[in-house]
Formats: sequence, C-alpha cells, structure tokens
Amino acid sequence: MQPHERGQIKHLVSDGPGALAFLEAKPPAEWLCVLDPQIRYGALEKSDDENEVWSPFDSYALDDDIPPSLVDPETSRPRRDMPPNAWSAFDPNEHDRAGSSLRSLASLSGPQSMRHSPMAPRLGRLAAWVGTVCNDPITPWWAAKQGGLHPDVAEMVRRNLSPQSAENDVGRAWSVIFTSLEHSRSDFDTRWFEFAEEVKAFGWDDARVLRWANLLAPRVVVTGYRTSKPPEAADDGKRTYKNRLLDGDVKYPKEHDRVEPSDGFLIKASELVRRSLVDAQILETHASGYLYLNIPPIRRDPDLRGDNYSRDFGISRLFFRYVRLLGRLAASNPEAALKEARGWPDDRLFDRLRIWASGEWTFWPVADFAKMLLALSNDVFWTMDGQRDFLLSVKARWSEIPARAQASIVSRILKGPDRFESETPSDYRHRRAYRALERLEWLANEGCDLGAGYPAQRKKLIKAVRTWKAEYGTEAVRSMEGTVGFVGSDEDPKPLEGVPAVDLLSTAARLGARDWGRRLEEKRPYRGVVNTRPVRAFRALMLSGLGSEFSWAWDDFFYSDGRKTDGDRFRALIGSRLAQLPAAVIRARIRAIARWIEVIAEGMPPEGVPWFASLWSNVIAAVREDPTCCRSGVHSPDRIDWIMLALNSAAGDLAQALMSMGDRVDDGAFNPIWLGRIESLLGIGGEVRRYASVLLLRNLAWFNHWAPAWTEEHLLALRHGDDHDREAFWHGVLSARTAPPKKLFAALKDEMLSLAAKPNDHDRTERLAGFLLIGWSSREKGKGRSITNDEMRDLLIEAGDAFRSQVLWHLNHWSKENRKWKLLMREFLAQVWPRQRIAKSPAISSRLFDLAIESDRAFVAMVDLVEPLMTTVDGDATLLFKVNRKTSLVERQPQALLKLLFKALPRDAGQWPWGAEEAVTRLGQQASVAVDNRMVELRRRLAAR
Repeated sequence: MQPHERGQIKHLVSDGPGALAFLEAKPPAEWLCVLDPQIRYGALEKSDDENEVWSPFDSYALDDDIPPSLVDPETSRPRRDMPPNAWSAFDPNEHDRAGSSLRSLASLSGPQSMRHSPMAPRLGRLAAWVGTVCNDPITPWWAAKQGGLHPDVAEMVRRNLSPQSAENDVGRAWSVIFTSLEHSRSDFDTRWFEFAEEVKAFGWDDARVLRWANLLAPRVVVTGYRTSKPPEAADDGKRTYKNRLLDGDVKYPKEHDRVEPSDGFLIKASELVRRSLVDAQILETHASGYLYLNIPPIRRDPDLRGDNYSRDFGISRLFFRYVRLLGRLAASNPEAALKEARGWPDDRLFDRLRIWASGEWTFWPVADFAKMLLALSNDVFWTMDGQRDFLLSVKARWSEIPARAQASIVSRILKGPDRFESETPSDYRHRRAYRALERLEWLANEGCDLGAGYPAQRKKLIKAVRTWKAEYGTEAVRSMEGTVGFVGSDEDPKPLEGVPAVDLLSTAARLGARDWGRRLEEKRPYRGVVNTRPVRAFRALMLSGLGSEFSWAWDDFFYSDGRKTDGDRFRALIGSRLAQLPAAVIRARIRAIARWIEVIAEGMPPEGVPWFASLWSNVIAAVREDPTCCRSGVHSPDRIDWIMLALNSAAGDLAQALMSMGDRVDDGAFNPIWLGRIESLLGIGGEVRRYASVLLLRNLAWFNHWAPAWTEEHLLALRHGDDHDREAFWHGVLSARTAPPKKLFAALKDEMLSLAAKPNDHDRTERLAGFLLIGWSSREKGKGRSITNDEMRDLLIEAGDAFRSQVLWHLNHWSKENRKWKLLMREFLAQVWPRQRIAKSPAISSRLFDLAIESDRAFVAMVDLVEPLMTTVDGDATLLFKVNRKTSLVERQPQALLKLLFKALPRDAGQWPWGAEEAVTRLGQQASVAVDNRMVELRRRLAAR
C-alpha cells in the first residue's frame, strides 16, 4: 500500500463515522503501526546477517508525514527523531473536542490515557477495534510500547482474548501488561514525601505501617521490546516468535529518606515485608519468565572496597530492607524474631535468610541449625552468593554442634556440588574438589575440628585440584558482590628497596599489577618512591624512562603533589634535564612536562631563571614541529566544549602557566618577555592557538585594558576565523566571570545578539542571557542603554524558550540579592518583555508564576505585571508546591492569588500540576473570593475532572 492510500485511512479514522467504518471492516492488527507515530518513526532494523536494513517509515508512513532526518545505517539500530506534531490516531483531535461537552478527554494510549477521563466516541470505536485484534501478537507488542492504555482498551482486550491465546505467548504478554497497568501509578516521589511528612508529624500506627509497606511494594513495569519491526513467527522450532513481544521487569521503589516503623510496630512491619518478598518472586517470574536471585552476602565483607551497589538494586533492595527489620526485631524481641522466621516459606531466597539468621542469632536453637543445613537443596547449599554467610554461620555454631552432626556437615561438603549439564567428568572432578576444599580449609583455619579423617581426605582433594595454593583457603569468605568506586593504590616503596635506579621502573612495572583479590586496588611502588625519595625517582626516570612503555612513570612523577613543594635546586635540576631532552621525547611527554611548567611558573617573574627560558624555547620548538602532540585528552563527540578541551591539553597548561607568573605588568604595560612567550604559543596556530586563546580570553577585559591594540590583533581576531575559531572565541569570552566592559561590550554586542538568537547549549544560553541582561541594565551618559529596550525585546521574540527562561532566571535571582535589580526587574517586565503569543509558552508562564510567588511584599504588583504575559502552565510544573508552603499568601492576598491561578491553570483539571487541587481548595475557603466567578469556575473544572 502506498503512503497516499494509508493517508486516506488516516482521514477515515479521524472522525466518528469513519472510525466506525474502520471497526466494521476489521482490518488486521498491523494497522496499529500506521496509526501510531512512534512506530512509523521507529529505528531502522538490520537483518540477522546485517545485509539488509528495514525502515518502519518506508513501510507505514503517511503521505503528509515529515520525512525523518537521515541517519547512518552502519550504526547499531539508528534512531530517528519523531516530529513533535506527528499525527496519531489515538489522541483526541479537534473533531473529538468539538463533538463533546466534556472539557477533558483522554487518549487511547500513552501516559495521558491513564487519567480517569472518558475517551471520545471515535477513540472508543478504535478501542473496540484494538479488542478485536488483541489475539494477534502485534497488538500486545504495540501495547507494551505505549506507556499506558485507557481502561476501556484493557476491558476490550479482556473481553476478546481467546482461551487459546490465554495459554500462549500472546496471553502471557497481555497478563504482564494488565499487571503493569494495575501498578501504574507514577507519583511515588510525591506520595512518599507526603507520607514521610505525615509520619514526622503524627508518628506510626497500624494503618501507616500498612501504607508504608504498600508504598514500597514491588511493581511490574512493561516496556516495548527494542525492535521496531512487528513480531514474526520463528522458524527454528524453539520459539513462537523471532523476538520477545515485550520486556517486563519488576521495580522496587526507593525511599529518598529512610523511614522505617518504630520498634513498637516491628512485628507487623516484618510480616508485611515478608509477604512482599514472596509476592516479589512471583512477580519476577511473571514479568520476565524466570526468577534470577543475584543477592549478595548478608554479612558485609569489610575488605571489599567501593560502594556495594548490588545491595540496593532489584529484589535485593527489598531483601535488605527485610534484613534490617529482622536485625532490629532480633535485638528487641528474640522470641518474636524466631516466630517470624518460622513463617518463612521453603524457597531459595528464604533459605539464604535461614543460613544467615541461624548463625547470627545466638538464640536460634542449635539442634535446628544442623538439621536445617543438611536439609538444604544442593543449589542453595553450594551457591556462591551465599557461601560467605554459610561459612560464617557454620563457624559461629560449630563448637555447639554435636560431633555426629559435625561429621554429617563435613560429609555433605565432601560430596561437593552437582555436575553441570555440559561439564566433562574431568572438569567436574576438579571443580567439585576445589569447592569442597576451599570451604573445609577455611573452617579448619578458623579453628573448626573437622574430625580425625579429614587429613587423609584433604590429601585426596589437593591431588584432585592439582593447582591448590594455601591462600585459596583463606579467600573462601570473600564476597563476590559487585562494587563501584575509585581504584585505590598500594604505594608502599619497600619492594623497590635495593633495586638499582636503572632497573627501578621495569621492576615497578612488574610488581604493579591490580590486586584482583582485594579489588579496586593496584600496587604502585614507584609512586611510593616518588613521594619518599623524589631525587632517586627522577634519576630512574631519566636513566630508563624515555621509552613509551613508561609513560605511567612520567605521570606518577610530574603529577605528584610533591612537585608543588620542591626546592629551587631540585627544580633547576629537573628543568635543566628536561630542556636537554630530544624534541621527539618532549612531544611524547608534553602533557606531563606542560603540567610541571604550570606548577613551577606560579609567581615566577618573566625573567625567571636561565633554565626556564631554555626549557620554554625547546618546548615551543618541539610543539611547532608537530602540533598534534598537544591534542586534548578528552573527546567531545556530540558538542565541542572548548573550555574542557583546553583544560585537558598541554597548550592549555602552558597558557595557564603564563597567566600564573608574576610581574606580568611593568610600568603600565605588559612585560615584553612575558608577552613574547604568549605570542610564541599563539603563533603555533591551529588547535594549539584555540586551546590557549580559550583560556586567555577568560581575561579579555584585563588584556584589553593594558594592551587594546595587541588584544585586537592576537585575541579578538580569533572571532573572524573559521567556525572552530569562532566557537573557541565565544567559549572563552562567555566563560569570563563578568561581562565585558562597556567599550568592549559595544564592539561585541551585535555578534552576541546574533548568537543568542540561535539555539545554544544550556551553559552558553545562561551566560549570554546574563551578559546581555547586564548590557541592558548599563547606561552611558548621553547615550542611553548599551542594549535598548527594542533590541532586547526583538531578541526575546526571536530567541527560543531556553533563552527567555534564562533571562527570567537571572532576573529572579539577581533581584533577591540586589535591590537595584528588584526595580530593574519590574521595569524590564513592564517595558521590555514581549506580549506576543510566541513568548507565552507553558514553560515561560511557569517562570513568570515563580517571579510573582517569590516577590513577597510586592506580590500584588508583580501579579499585575506577569498575568498579561502568561498562558496556562503544563502538568509537569512544580510551582504549586510553593503556593501550598506559603500559607500566609492565601490569607493575605487571596484576590491576587486567584487572579494568578485562574490564568495559570488549564481548563482541563486533569492536566493541572501536582498541588493545584490543594491550592484551589484552600483558596476557596477564603471568604473574599469564595463566590468570585473565577473561583466558581475553578471548582467546576475540578468537579468535571
């Protein structure tokens, strides 16, 4: 079918009678892909052999769809941006609104479908059609991508789902979708905040404990499977479809502030969380088709470095919340803790708890301990995640266990784990012996008597393992959980004591491997020598460290904090030796050398010392031969951040070195030696010039004050170069702490206005808005403002919401800090801010709303200023939070507040921001506005929601 033919169907389903005809025609489910812009503009799909590329736009586009931008087909699943106004059959349109007396109509799918508003009759007919095709795998595949379905759609599916589908992948997919819809509330953060505030104010009771558990209960979520191509039948005989119909997962809400029931409610809280853990395992299996329990040891490993992120991820978050409650319950009421444990079901997750608690709780009956261990399934008995808790519990109770039970536990360990399905007999014998030996050796090392027969068994096990080392037995209780954090270093220099200087680096390299046992730590003995004996470390560097394999040693030496406190004689030695290095070596180590120059140049007069002049000349000469050696150490694939590039380059280090020198200005002019070094750096050109200029331009006003002609020739001229030059120039200028002085501002004003009118990143937009606002506020005698009202107004009209928003942000913050800006802000809003519709977006209206709410005593006047400039705000705004916290505002200025709210709140109360209902309700209780027509209308909108 051609795009224009699909376009005809678009027009058909865009009104009620056409949607009815579409329903009666019973077209196939694949039409969902035509009616939904998310599918039409989906990512390109490659065939399994990657020889063919399939485009959903080519297959489903309408004749009036805007063609997507070209993407590189060689990338993995290249994505396309969907136009903001792309047509969707499933959202209310003008015909729907015109034919309905309701002010709030819901969408058929997506987040806006989850409101309690009814759908238009047209969408109801499309919902009925979705029900008729619900047994086609395309339909649940499509539904999973929507982020929500209207309740009427879900009901239509339930009515039409066939018994055959209920037993296959289609029925299972719908079951997961229905569960996710029941769990679909997305306002957890708000509800948790309100609940936490309530608990702080009123304390705990049984009902709040129940609400606490419900708030933190697991929730099923569904996302569409990553493919843009509808599901196809598989031909391998193993799967029903080539790809999954959806991705199901279970989410575990994370409280921002830990709020847990007080001791008096621990029994009830523990019971409720235990039930949630049982439910979580059911939901995990339901959502993804399997249960994966990757729960780390309950007892933390003190030798494990970094953040144990796996304890707060997935089901582990709920599991360790339960562990915390059990720990508190055991400490305050051991009998209740044992009673709670007797209610644990027999499964892998609660078996992990039994292993831990039976060793952690001294009141756990010892007779039950051995019996419990021996009754464990092999999967639980030999799990690696639980091995630490297993061994620590056995050790803790070993002396209490009867000898016969001890022998039974040793015998169970000697049998080893089960054999893997694909494991060879030889591999299995080796693994079984290793797993048994590491546990038994650890227990023996910890003083557990394993019986008279163990020494003979030990010999057999060591023989089977073949490569056994004694330290393996000490590592059995190490946690295998994942951690994140910075890699630490062991900088003990003792391993290098007595090593000749010429062999120091090679020996350090051999010793400096990562300690995978302790993890997040590596051995750096040379760094220890750098810190304790820097002269010896530098001698080793000059003797054998010029090769590429020892670049790490240059970083260790020159980036050491010790270089900041070296004495003059040692600095002279370093500088002289560096100045004598071949140009190729200087280029290869340019970053370390430039970094050291930056360190030692601080406060040094330009005349400095003889070795510095020689070193500078040789470094510049080496770089001039091949400037690519100064490329930045960072990469910006999407947007070039010239400041970041410069700060991470040798050229940037050299520029900052010059800016840190002393006596740069002499008798009202720049020191010629110092200025000559800057010219030598800029004269290299290319990226070196850009990196250096970016950092020098942060001091543009200072350069221009002392040497305006030189500044024009060497710094300002960069803005007349190529695109990269201009970008680098403006990054430098806009990174300055203050706006340029008036004369310099006048020279750059037109270019800044032009730049601000274009889309920019957030940082540049913020800086431009601030600089130009300062320009508007400054006046020159007899000449008026540096930027006129008309110029600023024209810019606000031409620029986007991002620029307008930043201007209002600056006005708001500056007016709080400076009384002058309070007056300027009112003048700006009254005389400059545009009245045109383009400047009245929901986002800008939210900013203006903030200005009024935060104006305190000037609230009434500010409302009069901003209300004509506003439109309604969107549902994501958080501005009503401020209204509800300013109780006095409702009482002191109800008339002005009503005027502001009536302008800000949409006609559809279903789209009101969070907190709006509370604000309107409280405002309606004020006698002065209770019968105001606007108040009556707001109440009516609430009632119609």
